[in-house]
Amino acid sequence: MTSEQPPREPDEGSAPAVEPGEALGGARASEQSAQEAGGGSEECLGEVAAAVVPDTSGEPLAERPGEVAASGSAAVVPVDDLPGGFAFALHSLVEIQRAHAGLDAMETALYAAVFEHVDALSKETAELIAERDMMIRSACAEIGAALRLSDRAVQRRMSNAYDVYVGFPQTFEALRTGVITSRHVQEIVKASDGLPVEVRPEYEAAALERAAITTPPRLAAVLPSVANQIHARSISERHQTARQHRSVKVRDVADGMAELVALLPAVLAHGIHDRLTSIAVAVEKADPDDERCRDEIRADVFADIALSGAPLGHGDALGAIRANVQVTVPVTTLAGSTDSGAELIGVGPMDVETARFLAGGEPGWDRVMTHPVSGAVLAVDRYRPGEDLRRRLRVRDEHCRFPGCRESAHRCDADHGLAAADGGKTHLDNLALLCKGHHRMKHAAHWQVVHQRHGILHWTSPNGNTYIDTPTPILRFYPTGGAADGARFSGTTEASGDRSSGDDPPV
Repeated sequence: MTSEQPPREPDEGSAPAVEPGEALGGARASEQSAQEAGGGSEECLGEVAAAVVPDTSGEPLAERPGEVAASGSAAVVPVDDLPGGFAFALHSLVEIQRAHAGLDAMETALYAAVFEHVDALSKETAELIAERDMMIRSACAEIGAALRLSDRAVQRRMSNAYDVYVGFPQTFEALRTGVITSRHVQEIVKASDGLPVEVRPEYEAAALERAAITTPPRLAAVLPSVANQIHARSISERHQTARQHRSVKVRDVADGMAELVALLPAVLAHGIHDRLTSIAVAVEKADPDDERCRDEIRADVFADIALSGAPLGHGDALGAIRANVQVTVPVTTLAGSTDSGAELIGVGPMDVETARFLAGGEPGWDRVMTHPVSGAVLAVDRYRPGEDLRRRLRVRDEHCRFPGCRESAHRCDADHGLAAADGGKTHLDNLALLCKGHHRMKHAAHWQVVHQRHGILHWTSPNGNTYIDTPTPILRFYPTGGAADGARFSGTTEASGDRSSGDDPPV
């Protein structure tokens, strides 16, 4: 945390300044929430504790199959021996995560309270600014000593906590009640960087609606677009400022290694990574006996290209492999009528100049029609003939549609919800992109999927639990004007597909 103090009176539109007593009261409320989350986390945690039994047998754990060492002298009972088996473990893990969220909220409130308390005391003294700053540094040093952390680490935690508690009250409340996790909070705050304070409540509400139904990595992919649609300053203006900081740096690490870090426009960085990945996959297929993992191959190819201009150490043919990035651009932006809406899929908004340049070099474009209220993809066609259905799938799904997975669309298979052998049609309403791993798992482990309207998938696990996966374009879309009143995310729409029982080749 720097020596500069946060303002005593927040800007208009932000949360009111936190009084020390109020912050501590919030911490006590967080503690109560952690105990009450999910209708009785304390009872649940008691059940979990009962599953860890003292090790009094004297028999080495390694000689008892099915048991693993736990902290202290306890042994964890195998899941099959727990009350209710897997269902009990799953329910307990969900409740533990909610309890963790409540404890994280309590920690956030306490750090904010300490800062407010010390800051208030420092302002009551007649000492110099440097001496007043030393009071906060001293408090951080003592907390660090108690928690076995560096004082700088405590300063960062305190600064971040104050920002969340004061500047993001809706987000803090969602964390306190266990609706989201601390990872979600980090992504919400990160994507708000540069957003005017007066529109932050609107951004928070939109971000939390999405955070409640998706994972932090997927949330990180859509929030920049949501923030950009709310932001008054265009992405092109902000990109021109940001690109002035592009750089390449070397950071030495241990054992004769070093990190080469490049700060580049996102479309270039993802293009480089995609080309390295494509070459690495080709190397793996050409030499199944190669003992290197994919990360090692990517690093070696990167060094080849950077030092010699081609992947010379891996065969000349690999130099013909091109990068693959997916970009969407509104037709009004291509025509020059507007300067917003361009997206680098999986990353977020991009500047329109780069988008127009990329579009101008393509032999054909996909035209995408979206719902004005929900943002759902309704239809895709092309100005030149091609594989229409696969394009529509790539546009709608963008990545693997198993809950939480973000494998790129061009590395996924098209899976039939109802297998073709069972009468399932090769139609968008019966297809979804799945990465090879989740495609195999779906059939081998008997996961079931029902296709609902607008590409929403209703997954059912082998244990009967259900999970909803919403297409990224719907999450990214932020309606304006009256359309916003009708936009809601839901996994309860009418089903338009059937459950799967067979395997299908890619379309």
